[in-house]
Amino acid sequence: MERRIHFVRHAKSSWKELGVSDHERKLNKRGVRDAPKMAVELKKNFPDINALVASSAKRALETAEYFSNEYNIPISKCPDLYHAEARVYFNQLDLLNDEFVSVMMVGHNPGLTYLANDFSKNYIDNVPTCGIFTLKSTASEWSAVDSTNTIFESFIYPKQFTWGE
Repeated sequence: MERRIHFVRHAKSSWKELGVSDHERKLNKRGVRDAPKMAVELKKNFPDINALVASSAKRALETAEYFSNEYNIPISKCPDLYHAEARVYFNQLDLLNDEFVSVMMVGHNPGLTYLANDFSKNYIDNVPTCGIFTLKSTASEWSAVDSTNTIFESFIYPKQFTWGE
């Protein structure tokens, strides 16, 4: 059985509201434009995502909401993913039900870029906002996913599409 993990960096957020904490920043116009379109693009190639785990930051949850709606799956809020290091994402994988075979995690840089580079054969300078990379694993359970049984499968981001320019 193949397992897939889709890592999504939150969509573009706003810095306009003075006095708003980083954790509470909302998506800006570009983020609101890109997130639903990226959800549609992801679903074209990966229609069967079973679970969605997102950082508790407002911008990550707003991004996750678009994917939740597209896939008709609930969001599991995970405060540990807020500015998490790469290893924290794998700690969260260990907690997933092994019946799920394709999951999505919405988080932040720099952790997601470091994680992408742990698996990608080509250096990725930056996973941009609303960028999505997918790992494919032959592990029989989530707790067994590691670099020996997992490969980098795909990477998409808004500027690859005409609406993302």
